[in-house]
Amino acid sequence: MNEGIDLPFCRYHGDTTARWRCGPCALDLCTSCKPLAEQLSFDVSCPLCGDVMNDLAIGTPFWREPHRQLAYPLKHLMLILVGTLAVAGMIVPSGVSLWLFCLVAYSLLSWQAFHVFRLSVAGQAEPPDIGQLGSFGHWSDFVQFMKVMTVHAGLILLALWLMPPLLSVLIVIMVAGLLPATLIRALLAGDIRSAFEPEGLYQQIRRMGLVWPILAGLALVLLVGPFLLLFPLTGLLPDWLYRGLLIPLYGYAWVLIARYCGIALFQYRRQWRIAGSATADVDSQEPAPEDYEPALAVADSIVQAREGLSTDARWTVGQALARYPHHPEINEQFERLLISSGNDSELRNHLDRRLHKLALDRNDTKAIEAWSRSREMLGDWMPSSSEARHRIGLALTKAGQHRDALKLLLSVRTNNPNYDLMPEACLRAAQIMEAFMGDADGADKLRAAVRRRHPGRAEYWERHGDPR
Repeated sequence: MNEGIDLPFCRYHGDTTARWRCGPCALDLCTSCKPLAEQLSFDVSCPLCGDVMNDLAIGTPFWREPHRQLAYPLKHLMLILVGTLAVAGMIVPSGVSLWLFCLVAYSLLSWQAFHVFRLSVAGQAEPPDIGQLGSFGHWSDFVQFMKVMTVHAGLILLALWLMPPLLSVLIVIMVAGLLPATLIRALLAGDIRSAFEPEGLYQQIRRMGLVWPILAGLALVLLVGPFLLLFPLTGLLPDWLYRGLLIPLYGYAWVLIARYCGIALFQYRRQWRIAGSATADVDSQEPAPEDYEPALAVADSIVQAREGLSTDARWTVGQALARYPHHPEINEQFERLLISSGNDSELRNHLDRRLHKLALDRNDTKAIEAWSRSREMLGDWMPSSSEARHRIGLALTKAGQHRDALKLLLSVRTNNPNYDLMPEACLRAAQIMEAFMGDADGADKLRAAVRRRHPGRAEYWERHGDPR
């Protein structure tokens, strides 16, 4: 709900609108630079300074500029409806006709306020048009809205008519203050009982945080304001004129209350982690930490590296690696950072652990990728694990990289003569030497050596092929 405000573009994706901004760092990032952040119930931190980033999707928080909405109820069909009801209220005769008119006027004003709330929740800045006001697709939600408004209006009237002045004032303050929370909860839960259930209402208010007292104060002013404004005129004005003034004032107040509650729900739906039938676009399913923490850590480290903060980048991804040691994206980013820093010793140690784990998991594709990325920096370095050398050699054979595959497979014999599958590695090497290197004599000698030391394994190979 930015209401015409142009959003900046991401610093690193110039054709993508930014979603997050850090004012002190003048850093604007899109959802690709902060993956899954829009699904979290908390605001993310800036990768450069660590401060909380602003969510640009919500625009300016409504409570900073509440006066911007004061003209909202005075537009288009809303003004026509309230004006028509005001004129009708002045000419309708007293008695049963007046009571029926009050019921109709109350229903129409509630219908209008409900659609204002519903469309504000969806981020619409303009008041509802004739087609939206005529839509009955959200009837069940309207019923809940109507019930909540009726309960609050009834409690306020009873307090003003039946209670002592001081007690009635306290009740009015309490009822008006709870209206935003009960209204939002009823629409989300789809049940008026849930709206007034003490524990659920308390949890709703806790989720709303500072927004709740702001909304409660606005609701109190808007509900009590018309009464206080007209109270000095009680008895001085004729009934028909008093009604004609009361209807537009309370119609204006109801629309503004619905508007403020809808804006609040739109702007803070992510932090409140709420969803409901009236807010189908609200996603309450927060991803698990093991999903968003690695993604955010990798993205932050990429930003830090681009800004020349290589130490911070390695620290960010290293912290994530300590928690998720086998996460592929974290490992790949850590390897890229080590390669760019030229720290070959740490890179060798990291790759040794990484390739051994990939070999045990038989993840040949990732093993080749990790080993290939390090070749330019580490040259002919090979992992210390014979299992890793064997697995990568087989994977390189399938990929058609026979020379590198042969080098790795032959190294298994000198690396660890007691390796369980050393005969199979040698026989595969012999096959590559004969088929792709044109070295039939060398292949025969290697096979003969395997037959002498492991006759059964060589025979099994010749009959059934590589057991791997």
